[in-house]
Amino acid sequence: HDFDRDRAGEYYLVLEWVDGLTLAEWREAFWKNGQQTPWHLVAAIGIEVLKALHAAHVRVDRSGNSAPIFHRDVTPQNVMVSKCGVVKLTDFGLARAMDRSSITKPGFVKGKIAYLAPELTYEADPSAQTDLFSVGVVLWEVLAGEKLFKGKDPLKVVGTIRGMEIPSLSEMRQDIPTRLREIIGRALQREPIDRYPTAHAMGRDLASLLRTTEEPTDADVITNSVRWARRQLDADAQTEPVTKSFPAERALALAGAADETIPDTSIPLTRRIKR
Repeated sequence: HDFDRDRAGEYYLVLEWVDGLTLAEWREAFWKNGQQTPWHLVAAIGIEVLKALHAAHVRVDRSGNSAPIFHRDVTPQNVMVSKCGVVKLTDFGLARAMDRSSITKPGFVKGKIAYLAPELTYEADPSAQTDLFSVGVVLWEVLAGEKLFKGKDPLKVVGTIRGMEIPSLSEMRQDIPTRLREIIGRALQREPIDRYPTAHAMGRDLASLLRTTEEPTDADVITNSVRWARRQLDADAQTEPVTKSFPAERALALAGAADETIPDTSIPLTRRIKR
């Protein structure tokens, strides 16, 4: 990334261009075409995400002191899979804030609620384990083809997270190895201490699992899957009905009216009382 100012005095931000799909789009291509995401590729992509998280979690400053960065927003939309088979974990923006509440109001949280670890809904500090819980949610959803924590509004979603009613992946798919279900299940434990101690440890277990299968998971295989998914999504886009033109003035007027009527989706948090 690069941040600078041009000759006209305007600030600009240069970001890496990743030619590929988000993990959410990759998943969508499979399920829209009546196919299940290949579990071995999901595991391989998960390993790369965990490598990125481990690097952030073990970061040190220039003096050699521990200075970990916790992502806090691991979602299928923030995982990119390139057409070269390279996996990227993007959007560390929330990691730069003291906590989510510092971006909104004290005691409130805003963002992709459905990927929060339970303790974060009680204003606990983020940690490696909160990121690993999010990874567990992402892997569960990509394999199951549906949202894990559902709700008609953000408060309902928080309630389902706190309730921790997690359907077994075996109920969704019969092809997923027991060991993979166990790995994801450990990441999704309610208590942080019951999850993996590090991203490296979770990635190591996934790698051990992949060594037991004959299914290839190298970059070429991921590349082919991304290109196939892109073709499917492009084909679906061509079959969608053409939308009618909409005057810009009318759109702006509606947007202004919406700002006045859309309720605040901030989620009030309640601290968990230790007994």
